[in-house]
Amino acid sequence: MSSASGETAEVTAALYPGPGRRELHAVIVPAASRHFLGQLDGITGALAELRAAHPGMEIAYSRFYISDPVNRLPELRAAAPFPAFSVAGQPPLGGERLALLVILIETPNVSSDSGIITVSRGHYTDCWLTTRAPESGTSSSATTQLLTDLDTTLSSILTPQLSILNSHSPIKDTTLRTWFFVRDIDATYSGLVSARNHYFARIGLTPSTHFIASTGIGAQGLTQYSPLSFEAYSVLGIDPDQIAYLRAPSHLNDTISYGVAFERATAVTYGDRRQIIVSGTASIDAQGQIHAPGLIRAQMTRMADNVDILLAQGAARPTDIMHIVLYVRDLADAPIARDMIAERYPGVPTIAVLAPVCRPGWLVEMECIAMYPLTTPAPYPAY
Repeated sequence: MSSASGETAEVTAALYPGPGRRELHAVIVPAASRHFLGQLDGITGALAELRAAHPGMEIAYSRFYISDPVNRLPELRAAAPFPAFSVAGQPPLGGERLALLVILIETPNVSSDSGIITVSRGHYTDCWLTTRAPESGTSSSATTQLLTDLDTTLSSILTPQLSILNSHSPIKDTTLRTWFFVRDIDATYSGLVSARNHYFARIGLTPSTHFIASTGIGAQGLTQYSPLSFEAYSVLGIDPDQIAYLRAPSHLNDTISYGVAFERATAVTYGDRRQIIVSGTASIDAQGQIHAPGLIRAQMTRMADNVDILLAQGAARPTDIMHIVLYVRDLADAPIARDMIAERYPGVPTIAVLAPVCRPGWLVEMECIAMYPLTTPAPYPAY
């Protein structure tokens, strides 16, 4: 696709056509030879064409991946085609300066305020907390601050409903997904883990209750001294009975067994469909060890096997995946990783970026979202 200025971009999209609300996930990658604003123009033009081809669908969520956030983020904020979006300081593997992941949904009711995107879809309201990044601090202090801010933000939205929640923490009752983009992750990830474990224990998220699907991944800082950035996805109006936390002990151990508090995958059942959110997943074995240290092909295979078996626990198939984010630690592994993911999941919108995984021996990690219709309607409001 091309923009009015002639800048081009490639679009890969997956459409959930119904029943019920349509939803479209797309990855837009510009021509690699252009300067930053030219590549952004290519993305903007391609996005406009995509929206024109799917009338009635609005942008519910968007994340830009950029190669030089400290220098380029001000330009992006000044020229982006919509007011609220997320940013990850992770270079696309094709050499582009930026790329875009975007989710469109069939609803007229999308609004944004102070970096919170709210999407009304009947009985439910999605709340996307776009990127937050403290200007300074440690990974530990930043994690505590960001989780506290998320609770405060959700409380302000939920004030009329707080009395019916099961706790004083809206995170516990509404948040389905978090992302932590960590500067110098090899050195600072332990601070994030410790602070998150402490915060979760305080609000009642424990091994006997549940955790939250999450990705903790390396990234460049969005400002010169920011230790990490954070995003979250919460759904208001959802019943705890609609949520299942997926495990596959034949392939992956529970994360808490090595001291990390997140869910491998979360399935949400609506009246008409099931949505499965798969956390950042690497080449891990059932004992929590790195499978095939140093071997990119073997790690790619095990990583995908782990994702597929998590999907199967929610009765989903790889063909139900709406988008993939692939994280690669070493640029030299990029050609193999990109080719293998395209062969394993043909046609699935995939964004591949340079990003260290949270354990140095892991060469690759992926996350995804899947969605499929229910053959028998479930006793919940439709999506």
